[in-house]
Amino acid sequence: VLEYISPSVEEITGYTVEELYNDYQLIENMLQPDDQELIDNLKNIPGLLNNTQFELKWKRKDGKIIWIEQRQTLIYDNNNNPIAVEGIARDISFRKETEEKLHENEELLRIIIESTSFGFVIGNTNGELIYINDAFLKFGDYKKEEVIYKDFRLFSHPDDLIEELKLVEKVLSNEISEYKINKRYLKKNGEYIWVNSNTNAYRKTPEKVEYFICIVENINDKFIAELRLKESEERFRRIVEYAHEGIWQIDKNGETVY
Repeated sequence: VLEYISPSVEEITGYTVEELYNDYQLIENMLQPDDQELIDNLKNIPGLLNNTQFELKWKRKDGKIIWIEQRQTLIYDNNNNPIAVEGIARDISFRKETEEKLHENEELLRIIIESTSFGFVIGNTNGELIYINDAFLKFGDYKKEEVIYKDFRLFSHPDDLIEELKLVEKVLSNEISEYKINKRYLKKNGEYIWVNSNTNAYRKTPEKVEYFICIVENINDKFIAELRLKESEERFRRIVEYAHEGIWQIDKNGETVY
């Protein structure tokens, strides 16, 4: 027998208080089959019902399925026998929908990160790599267990590490929030490749860095090509500067450009 029903139940269920008073079965009929089985099992162990919070799906009067967070408290007589149940139900549909969308977005983000050609790395403030995607592993031909939870310093060229550690210190001291650097990354076979590393700080509070999030691009072929081009231009310049003959260059319009 229902002794009291809050008026707010009508907003949640679509049923009026009078309808629920007149037909107690409406409450049980709102339960979905899986949840009905849960409640039936709990009834067999009354102690579990006391101050236990659980989430259920209810079917409103208009047929819409909603999520409910329910907590029940047993009321005992002087002989410590349960004589009544006091329940509180709260509509958490919006929260559940938000959690579901968040999960979908997280899954989409995971797919993007795992399928991109860019390396994606998360490191803690101790320098340990706590997340790495497949692309980053392929840069150095590593297996995950050979890199995960290792110190990033192990995979950096000593000459580049000096500059990067200075930048890391600036991030930790809140002088900067991100940095970009071209550096050499150690492959498993002992060779180095050039990568562009774009690192951002993740902070829960403005004062403290929790993680470093790093996007890494393999620029080895492009970087080497640019270096060779510069070396070639430098050799040509030296040849021209030290040549005993006069050398000039004219463009297609007949103007002297050198």
